[in-house]
Amino acid sequence: TAVKVSAAFGDNQASFLGSVNDKSNVLVNVGTGSQVSILGTDRKSFKTLECRPFMENRYLYVGCSLCGGYSYSLLKNFFEDVFHMCNMKEIPDLYEYMNSAGAKAKTRNVEGIKVDTRFRGSRENPSLRGKMEGLSPDNFNAGELVLGVLTGISAELFEFYQEFEGTENTVQKNLHSHITGSGNGIRRNPLLQEIFKEQFGKEMRIPVCAEEASYGSALFSLYSADIYNSLIELQRMVQ
Repeated sequence: TAVKVSAAFGDNQASFLGSVNDKSNVLVNVGTGSQVSILGTDRKSFKTLECRPFMENRYLYVGCSLCGGYSYSLLKNFFEDVFHMCNMKEIPDLYEYMNSAGAKAKTRNVEGIKVDTRFRGSRENPSLRGKMEGLSPDNFNAGELVLGVLTGISAELFEFYQEFEGTENTVQKNLHSHITGSGNGIRRNPLLQEIFKEQFGKEMRIPVCAEEASYGSALFSLYSADIYNSLIELQRMVQ
């Protein structure tokens, strides 16, 4: 009996397939790390983006940070260290308090703190380290620090996206109504979702399926078994 064998499917490709429907071509993912993935039709060379094979002669242009959501956990660890210094017990749901403080800071009319979240460097320059700029008596507080870190996470991915925007490409971005967001760093943080919307200038859609890579792998299996015959058919199954 003949058995169909397909090529291996990477976790980035599976996550994209399980997240992005036919009305978008941009995925931002924030978990421990973070990345922006853009669907294209040509094999290209970029300064910092990777060009990865996808399916049906298409490619993903991918920009990856080395920290991403880990940057926010570093900030949480910093706050917890302050509690320990004062012999205080850890506060449950600290992320919720941080998100709330950041949201309040966003409504204040002060110049914010600019945070570079490349605490572990970048793939191109591992020696880079994170930094904070623009500290003043008006913004040197916990809420502004939260907002600065979240904005830094988004800004690093947007910088990758701008490199793609600055090249000639065959992807018709203006036809797509939104970007897609995935990963617990985005799902569990409405403030970060709002920051991404403002940074990219598009609405953000969160897919129904929380296990995006697993769902994408299942869809690819259906495609490999000839149950579905095109990428567009698979994308229409993504809600």
